[in-house]
Amino acid sequence: MKNSVSSAPKDKYQVDAFFAGVGGIELGFEQTGKFRIIYANEFDKNARITYKLNHPDIPLDGSDIHTVDPYGIPECDVIMGGFPCQAFSIAGYRKGFEDERGDLFFELLKMIKAKEPQAIFIENVKNMVTHDHGNTFKIIREALVVNGYYIKWKVLNGKDYGIFLKIESVSISLVLKQKNSLMISLFLRKKN
Repeated sequence: MKNSVSSAPKDKYQVDAFFAGVGGIELGFEQTGKFRIIYANEFDKNARITYKLNHPDIPLDGSDIHTVDPYGIPECDVIMGGFPCQAFSIAGYRKGFEDERGDLFFELLKMIKAKEPQAIFIENVKNMVTHDHGNTFKIIREALVVNGYYIKWKVLNGKDYGIFLKIESVSISLVLKQKNSLMISLFLRKKN
């Protein structure tokens, strides 16, 4: 069966993707030739329509992440997710964890705790780093460190990587210390 999850090459890192949107982050990982998305979760109906057009062979779960059983998703090497940014964005009300969307990081953390992947990739708006005088980002970092992850993060600007828009976001790449067998290179070379 062409491009099915069951025929995934074993030399590629297996990825579970959350808050998948239309699949842009997944596309970047797949284009390296080193990663294979084996599960994606996206709650938004319209985003799912586009995701299926962009990634017809990736199993897409439309469940609310609050109802996803972390033990019912595939085992993976990497968990990735760009949880909704409205709670942290300067364009929103900046309610942080008090916003109903602000707690979604903790739902992602449930998946991370259950699966203990070798690596995690998280993306969000630049303002998440300074939101609530840095306390929001501190809580996220501490939650991941307590669970055994070493954190590397950086605010990146899309225009420096060949994207025609100036989109700044914080990207967090984490490696599980205990397994220490997978390193994701987050800091890409800038396009000249």
